[in-house]
Amino acid sequence: MTIEPIRRALLVKAPPAKAFSLFTQQIGRWWPKGRSIGAQPHEDIVIEPHPGGRWFERSADGVESDWGRVLAWEPPHRLVLAWHLNAEFKFDLSYHTEVEIAFEPTNGDQSLVRLEHRNLERFGAAGERVAGMLADGWPGMMDRFAAHANEGPAESPAPFVVHGIPGSPYVRMVLLALIEKAFPYTFAKMPFGGHKTPEYLTRHPFGRIPAFEHDGLAFYETQAALRYLDRIMPVPELTPRDPKAEARMNQLIGIGDSYMMPDVSAKISFLRLIAPRLGIPVDEAAIAEALPRAKICIGEVARLLGGSRFLAGEVVTLADLMIAPHLDYFEMTPEGHAIMAPHANLMGWLGRMRDRCSMRDTTMERLMEG
Repeated sequence: MTIEPIRRALLVKAPPAKAFSLFTQQIGRWWPKGRSIGAQPHEDIVIEPHPGGRWFERSADGVESDWGRVLAWEPPHRLVLAWHLNAEFKFDLSYHTEVEIAFEPTNGDQSLVRLEHRNLERFGAAGERVAGMLADGWPGMMDRFAAHANEGPAESPAPFVVHGIPGSPYVRMVLLALIEKAFPYTFAKMPFGGHKTPEYLTRHPFGRIPAFEHDGLAFYETQAALRYLDRIMPVPELTPRDPKAEARMNQLIGIGDSYMMPDVSAKISFLRLIAPRLGIPVDEAAIAEALPRAKICIGEVARLLGGSRFLAGEVVTLADLMIAPHLDYFEMTPEGHAIMAPHANLMGWLGRMRDRCSMRDTTMERLMEG
């Protein structure tokens, strides 16, 4: 089986020599901190400048974690790296795929930078899954490189503060966007019931979660936060430029807020997954009453997804980040699994979302541990 390589090409406002240098010598500045394989976020990423050189990350405490090796070092036009990360993104010399980056001169002081990640069939049975993850990840990485090359490294933005309770799908939605954009953030974790305290009600007078702070701005409403983040950190873009795709995204967001939240998450997922942890009796009648509406929600999302990789097309948008937390929890319930399992396209989409670092880093268990 052969898997099509992942390819990305873009223009940067730098001649090949400078672009090559920015890519190889400053990769630690533009590669997002959340994309590390070590136990701690990387402090730097190093590509040793010679064939056979190491490609590795270094954490703040000096621990080095290998990614691969340099196969070809041909400044200023070509770099080939061996990617020795397995399907779980752990260093493993038995896995060897290749990443080639070419730097071609164009008109003026610009370069066309081409990336190709190939030999993905070497991941074996996990090849299609890993290829999908890389197809989602590399475009955003290269966009960050282009922004760095075009404008130079920017000052680190002020951290985004999320006040909320682990297990809330709406808290998770915003954390997903922050991680996808590699935006610095603090999760101000609250205990269950903390959103009803007088202190919190000064942040959100309606007593809902989450609430936010950023750079002197205090506000609430999850959609407001997601759209704000997409404006102030436009890479990767989470709102489609195509008007029809944006309309589909907004339609699905509306389904999530208007129908999925009250009929799926509040009535079924909460009662099955959260209530037992808190010693709250499970209202079986409420679950039974919600099931017909939950089936409509799932059927409609599956219909709108169709054969696309993601809800509004071939790339992740705000719709995916807002629907995934609802359905990730719902599928864990007996009722949710039974309703979702017949929709192969929706289960495939959920699998692709669960494979993303942002989803793995925001499970209820992980947030409760942190």
